[in-house]
Amino acid sequence: MKKGAVSWQDPDVLALVGEVDFDTVTDVRQAGEKLIDQASSSFLVDLGGLTSAHSVVLSLLVRWVAHAQRQDKTFEIRSMPTKLFDVARVSGVETILPLVSEP
Repeated sequence: MKKGAVSWQDPDVLALVGEVDFDTVTDVRQAGEKLIDQASSSFLVDLGGLTSAHSVVLSLLVRWVAHAQRQDKTFEIRSMPTKLFDVARVSGVETILPLVSEP
C-alpha cells in the first residue's frame, strides 16, 4: 500500500492519500499543517484517495480543524470513506468535523 501523504490537488483542494496509520500519522499531520499555513481562508480536504479507514485519520482531521481555526481559516471535508465515516459517527466526532454532504 502507498504510504500516507498530503498535497495540494488543486489550489484550494488539499488531498489526503494512501494509508495513514500509527506509523505515518504524525508526519502527515505536520505536513498538512504546513500546507494549511499556506492555504487561503477557505479550502477543501479531499479524502477520496485514502486506501485505509484507520481511526487515526479522525484524530489528524480534528487537529487540522483546530490548526486552521487558530488562523481564522476554514475547510470542508469531502469524499470520506464510508468505513471512516461510520467510525466518526459512532464516536461522535462527525459532529465537529466539517463534512460536505454528498449524494
